[in-house]
Amino acid sequence: MDAVLHAASVAVSEQIQSIPNLAIVLGSGFQAVLESVEVEARIPFAELPGFETPSVPGHEDAALLVTSLGGERVMLVSGRIHFYEGFSMESVTLPVRNFARLVWGRKFFSPMRPVRSDLEWP
Repeated sequence: MDAVLHAASVAVSEQIQSIPNLAIVLGSGFQAVLESVEVEARIPFAELPGFETPSVPGHEDAALLVTSLGGERVMLVSGRIHFYEGFSMESVTLPVRNFARLVWGRKFFSPMRPVRSDLEWP
């Protein structure tokens, strides 16, 4: 799996000239942010070694994106696979491990929202 992780990191580095200082995994409900940003670069998961294509509705168009938020260039992951879809944990965690490798020493953020409706979200 280290070879796959390395290949994915190289593929991203070859397509994005300057890796942003911040990576964000967009959780469910955060996809609307894509409607208000200009995308500088977009790499579909299908073009990245080892990245699987999701089957969950709303995640089919999974891609790595580069844009600007609040004046800072950021790398976003939009769409993701899940263990309950039948993917291995290595496959499920590959995008996050890839981003951690690419932005090592920088910032990484994965927002989440509550699954239960009785939980409050700020």
